[in-house]
Amino acid sequence: MSRSKAATLQEANKPEPKKSDVTQDYIDRLRKKSCGHRRQNSEFDRKRIQTVGFLEIVKAYCQNILEAEYHSENGN
Repeated sequence: MSRSKAATLQEANKPEPKKSDVTQDYIDRLRKKSCGHRRQNSEFDRKRIQTVGFLEIVKAYCQNILEAEYHSENGN
């Protein structure tokens, strides 16, 4: 293991310094206010799922059209 990796591992294993009450209150307020971010993220996920579903339907439709053309040309 290289020296820089060892130093990084040592830094990662150090316990976090104790936060002051003011800092902890600020962090708590930010976490409470982040519900807007969660809501936006869930809205994004909902739209993504709808888009994926739509693309799956389009793919199946196109496959059926191509398959129908193949069968009609071959007389099946």
